[in-house]
Amino acid sequence: MLSNSTIETADQYWSSSLGCQREALYKRYTLIVPDDESNNFYGIYCFLRNQALIVAVSRDLLDAFHPRAENWFHADVLDEERFRRLIDHPIDRIIGPAFIGYTDRTIFRPVSVGGVRFLGGEDIEALKTLQAACSALEWEHGGSRLGEQPVVGAFDGGRLVAVAGYQIWDSGIAHISVIAHPQYRRYGYGKAVVSELTEEALNRGLVPQYRTLVANKSSMVIANGLKFERYATRVALRLKRSRQ
Repeated sequence: MLSNSTIETADQYWSSSLGCQREALYKRYTLIVPDDESNNFYGIYCFLRNQALIVAVSRDLLDAFHPRAENWFHADVLDEERFRRLIDHPIDRIIGPAFIGYTDRTIFRPVSVGGVRFLGGEDIEALKTLQAACSALEWEHGGSRLGEQPVVGAFDGGRLVAVAGYQIWDSGIAHISVIAHPQYRRYGYGKAVVSELTEEALNRGLVPQYRTLVANKSSMVIANGLKFERYATRVALRLKRSRQ
């Protein structure tokens, strides 16, 4: 079970991000809030935590969706077909459900694998080669670049086959990203680099966060194997803008 301090850090981040009181994350109801965080996103974010459903709606859609969304429940959002029927608006894409999890010293279960180390300037070309082997979308979601924050790599025979890095959110959360070479997936390299990076984040007093689509079974194996505990589930609904 996550420690109280870890949960408090996560609660503070998400209540601030969603624009609601921390207590709202623990109430059995549906709360509608304006989405002021996602400048380039036109649609709806649904955040499911405990029994609470918090629906963040783009401001231009707020008047139209507020009355409807008040009657939504967890089951409505998690069932894609049902969710689509509730939306009277052209849908571009539904993203999710996504797992949002945290770990800490009370539950973290690290793994030890050879060939894993922190990357430096001498690894720039190897990192570029790994990036070229992945699709642009894959790299956007899971890739890392060398900079202020640490990047961990796994090597096989001198070849860089997986990397993990993190961004610091709100000073206390280490948001982890991970990617593996397409030919080296499901061999444990992703889990190994996330484990090493998580250890480093914990040593710095940060709260490691892991987010992935629930449908991404390989990524969920990493989360479950290292004992990232589910904190919340998120579903994003990107809508099409109507033509004027």
